[in-house]
Amino acid sequence: MNSTGILAILVAILIVVAVARLPVDDVLYFDCGGKTNGAYVHPTDCTRFILCSHGRASDMPCGDCDLSSNKCKLNGKTVYDYTVYDVTTERCIWPADAPAGVCGSK
Repeated sequence: MNSTGILAILVAILIVVAVARLPVDDVLYFDCGGKTNGAYVHPTDCTRFILCSHGRASDMPCGDCDLSSNKCKLNGKTVYDYTVYDVTTERCIWPADAPAGVCGSK
């Protein structure tokens, strides 16, 4: 493989890494002190959640939403690229299945 091909592969890898929604450990904007280990609602992004473990907070992403599905629509109109966190089930769910209050659903 020539140097142009290798460069193209490296650029492609960098683009994938740049747009990936990776978990972030030890965030400072959520205090897990005194909280039970488990998942909590993210303070600003309903497509992510906070995982508390032994007083440490990690910011975790929900998975991708299949945009060809109507399940990615909240209230039949807003389309989300990702599933949303539901505190009642403690898991990420389809936006269309979100109970009242999740991501502004009614």
